[in-house]
Amino acid sequence: MALTLISGKRSDIQILRGIAVIAVVAFHFSERLFPNGYLGVDIFFVISGYVVAKSLIMINEDEIIVGQTRLAGLKSFILRRFQRLAPALGVMVTSSALLMFFLIPPDNINKFIGQGIFSIFALGNLGAILIVGDYFRPSPNPLVHTWSLGVEEQIYLVIATLFYLQSRVYKKVISNKLATLNFFYFFIGSLLLFILAWSWNSLSQNEIIETFNFYFWSQRLWEFSLGALLYSITVRKTVRASKLLTAITIFILFIFLFTGFSVTNKNFLILIICLLTAYFIAFSQLNSRSFFSRIAIFIGDRSFSIYLIHMPILYIVHYSPILSDGRNFKILKVFSLGLIIILSIILYNYIENRFRVSSSVREIEIFKVKSSIRVSIVQPVLTLFVVFILVNTSLLVPNKNPMPPIDPSTKLAHCKIDPGIEFCSDLSQAKFPEVLLIGDSHARYLSQTFLTTASMANRMAYVSTQSGCEYLLPQFAQGRIFENLSKVYGTQQRNEVESCFAHNERILNLVQEKKGMRVFVSLRSSSLVEMDYGIIPSVYYDSLLRSLEQLSERGARVILIGPNPEFSDGNRFFAGNTLFWQKVYETDERFTAQITFMRTNPFQDTNHFSKKLRSSKIGFIDIISIFCDSKICRRADNGVWLYANADHLSAEGNQLLAKEIESKMLF
Repeated sequence: MALTLISGKRSDIQILRGIAVIAVVAFHFSERLFPNGYLGVDIFFVISGYVVAKSLIMINEDEIIVGQTRLAGLKSFILRRFQRLAPALGVMVTSSALLMFFLIPPDNINKFIGQGIFSIFALGNLGAILIVGDYFRPSPNPLVHTWSLGVEEQIYLVIATLFYLQSRVYKKVISNKLATLNFFYFFIGSLLLFILAWSWNSLSQNEIIETFNFYFWSQRLWEFSLGALLYSITVRKTVRASKLLTAITIFILFIFLFTGFSVTNKNFLILIICLLTAYFIAFSQLNSRSFFSRIAIFIGDRSFSIYLIHMPILYIVHYSPILSDGRNFKILKVFSLGLIIILSIILYNYIENRFRVSSSVREIEIFKVKSSIRVSIVQPVLTLFVVFILVNTSLLVPNKNPMPPIDPSTKLAHCKIDPGIEFCSDLSQAKFPEVLLIGDSHARYLSQTFLTTASMANRMAYVSTQSGCEYLLPQFAQGRIFENLSKVYGTQQRNEVESCFAHNERILNLVQEKKGMRVFVSLRSSSLVEMDYGIIPSVYYDSLLRSLEQLSERGARVILIGPNPEFSDGNRFFAGNTLFWQKVYETDERFTAQITFMRTNPFQDTNHFSKKLRSSKIGFIDIISIFCDSKICRRADNGVWLYANADHLSAEGNQLLAKEIESKMLF
């Protein structure tokens, strides 16, 4: 059965591609919805090996005539791969760059430009490393998904070159036997490198090793080779697929039985999903006429276009304040899925099918190749260059701040500023504070102003903050919905910082020990906590208020500072880095409504939070009222914005709070 089926119906491969691209899109659409959706990329690698193996084996016989020029062997293979992948990528980068320029805050566009350049030249994985680093770290990059395309292209180039050189040395077509041995050696060598790096990282917890193991082609070659092996042994008909897959399965089980690797590790999941993909290719007998199969085949045919388009669209929906003020965000995300399908159909019909050159084609016009180069390289590079100039010069940015605001907490000796974790939380140094500042990164940005103000008011002050850590006590935040808040920013994976709940309980113990302390609490207003963590706002606010009341009951005078100026969650819109954004922000009614939304949230009567706050013993400093009137959130008199970034206050913004903070310290 294996021998007859592995040659494979095209529909089975397309169904598998459809499943894979659905997994990838679902992962980027919502990590909570499909936490292991990134594994769809590994399915693609195995499929690519199976589909491209024939072209590699026959590389010495491959030739194509372009105009009057005959291209053979490696040149012909590269041209066909270029025509297959590059034009669709180039069109996606070009069109997305224009959309980004008009819809995305300028500060985020440079990431797109950098990743776009790397992707165009088949280095998407290198760009992802330099711009994002850890793929699972929440760092916006609208083209981060092109890392896998870069890996695939590099594998094509490396293996094709080796096969071609081998055929030149033997001066004949590579035999199926030799091809099978090649793929076997590639598989074993790459898999051992993958496992070696994995085990090394398990011992050393070295992020560089983990990044290398995730992004580099040498660590992914075994996936491609697994698919290629399935194809080559079918052609030879000397080894059953079942025997090959059984041997590989036993080898993988041996690794985990005798090495102690955790089966919950994502690398283990990668091994398993690739093995299951191989079994599917070898033994699948799906009914291609069923409704599910037809849908999967339709998506599978357009999987490359969907893969290219989905990330920029979701990025724009998530980060553009032009499209959403946060209240219709979920509707937009659902709408974006339909838009992804429509645009992928257009890209598939008019770009993919127009430029691709199948293995049966022996001659193409020179203008088609020239058009491909223009669409794939020239147009996107020129577009990215123009967008870069417009965003990063004074052509459209006459009021751009000459120097970005500096995080004031960097001046604090006991603050640790780390790319992954930012905190000022060493409570062991808090000896006899009269006033204490606690909270998340908003409190950290307020720290220098707070300490200066306390000094002028002759008060002993201390700062204890932790990024992403809302002041919630575990007894008031039961259930899995608060799980992310207790583990935010990987605090449980690092020794430097304790978990959020443990940090908050330390603060509670300190307050109980030193009666009469004034505790200032500065937190993100979390008007969109529902989108961030899936927590209903009214539930979050009630838990927050009860946690703050616990501080008050332990003898502290609690003053809540908020709501902090923030715009729709990941929109990361801070007031005007360009003339375009500044004018829109200061004149458009949409943003007048958004400011009203900020002013009333989270203190909306709909969840009775404002009423409960007024009836409690907790004091309150309203930041929005200080900075904003009904239309504009202003800049300081010297022209510097009051926001350091998306929703954190700059040093100038903090200074406007000094009088309010001082009055609460003294009275």
